[in-house]
Amino acid sequence: MEQYETAYLEAIVDNLAASVASGMREGATDVDLVESEDRLTASGRLWVRGYLTSRLSTFRAGTRGNPNLSQEDHEYIAEFVDEHQAGFAAQLYS
Repeated sequence: MEQYETAYLEAIVDNLAASVASGMREGATDVDLVESEDRLTASGRLWVRGYLTSRLSTFRAGTRGNPNLSQEDHEYIAEFVDEHQAGFAAQLYS
């Protein structure tokens, strides 16, 4: 993953956590997504992974002309969500 792509994911966490949480509330009404104020459930983490995967794929299509993500990209996103889940959980918990 390129450094600017990592910066893009960081910008999503920094600037869109409330918007992502709103989408999670609306899109998954029958599933518990937040475990505590700083932790998402497994379903919550999967939801955010899917969201970030979609955003990164769209971003990559625009910058590289190819939206495909590698296995390493998916692994990076999984680790990224695990590390940043507190910000999303806090938005959902409030």
